[in-house]
Amino acid sequence: MKRILIVLGAAACLAATSAPALAESVQKVGDKSVRMAADYNSDGKVSLEEHLAWAKQAFIQMDLDGDGYITPSEVAQLQMKRLATRPNHGKAAPDEVANQVLPPAAYQFPPDLDTDGDGKVSLAEHLAWETKNFKNNDLNGDGFITAKEIVEREKMVKAELDTKFRLLREQNQSAKPKGAVADYQK
Repeated sequence: MKRILIVLGAAACLAATSAPALAESVQKVGDKSVRMAADYNSDGKVSLEEHLAWAKQAFIQMDLDGDGYITPSEVAQLQMKRLATRPNHGKAAPDEVANQVLPPAAYQFPPDLDTDGDGKVSLAEHLAWETKNFKNNDLNGDGFITAKEIVEREKMVKAELDTKFRLLREQNQSAKPKGAVADYQK
């Protein structure tokens, strides 16, 4: 019994030093609940250090073959796995969907993520990209991301997408001859 407790205690110490604790906070902003997965100290805000620790753990999870790089195929496989675990994912069994090998073209990295253009992302590229994302989401520039900033950023992105979709609709309407019905209206 004593030996088991020593082993469990040693395992707990190793776990604490090898990865950040899986603590998170849920913050209320108006009627929204914002899950802050990188809020390891549960203080209601995420520092750059917390964000990068979370990003490193995410990278490790995405690097399915453990070679130190994330490929488009690995990202696509993870997306399929997430879809498979959602309710109403379709008639295929979750393992069947998650284990599909997808062609690399199923997912493409943003050009500012794969900075060397080799078709895969290193941990350094990933952390540099996540640092840039952190700074973009730290709307008041205080070095922390809060739930309020997350909600505000979501509103900004939604407004930007709404504008782009409106412009596309207007462009499609002006490109069609008068009286023609758009394909999506048929």
